Amino acid sequence: DCEKHTAFTEMEFYNTTSEKWVSYTVPAKVVTEGKYSKPNVIRAGNETIGRYADSPIMFSDYKTCDVVRAPHTGNESDCELWVAENYVDNYPSCCDFIYDLLCVPVKHYIYKRETCLKSRKKSG
Repeated sequence: DCEKHTAFTEMEFYNTTSEKWVSYTVPAKVVTEGKYSKPNVIRAGNETIGRYADSPIMFSDYKTCDVVRAPHTGNESDCELWVAENYVDNYPSCCDFIYDLLCVPVKHYIYKRETCLKSRKKSG
């Protein structure tokens, strides 16, 4: 929705109780938080019922990648590298550089190419 500056994103997490991946679609938008005058946080979820996750933006090239903090992990130095679907196999090296520079040395790769390809076939 261009007027509300909202998009929809698919979120996924591993439920350790059921031992299954759970995915759902939520609204996402960029909001301004703290002392900043420009939007600096990606908010995913339902604001009206107070169920959302904020990901502070550390870097964005506004086309191919974002590096965001991941406060939902409980570790302040955790972050995530988000890459636009069309650039997953070929994104600028500056994205990795910023990620390596600002994020903890332990990396968890959660992109599952086979899962993404399978879900595209179902929806396409």
